[in-house]
Amino acid sequence: MVEMEPLSLEVLPPSHFKAFAKNAPHEIKGAVIENTERGLVIVLHVGNERRILGQYRGGIRFFRSFDGAAAVLRQHGVLHWTANAKGWIPRTLEAKERSSDG
Repeated sequence: MVEMEPLSLEVLPPSHFKAFAKNAPHEIKGAVIENTERGLVIVLHVGNERRILGQYRGGIRFFRSFDGAAAVLRQHGVLHWTANAKGWIPRTLEAKERSSDG
């Protein structure tokens, strides 16, 4: 199977994610918190497809922290996921690096 860049995946609206989580939780096969150049995203494995979680007003939902992304998954009953933190720098480290540069 060829892996696609997360940002090129079809967006799953949050209302659909909520419906799957409530009515067909067995269809949610897994999730990955992925780092992209614009922030962290949630890639959901729904049925045989990979979809990126969207936001209510349209577009992709980006997270600034793993904690925020994990909270969304947990609140919808997804308790197991993986994470790809390659290239991700926590905000606390960014702040320390900026203060030591100046």
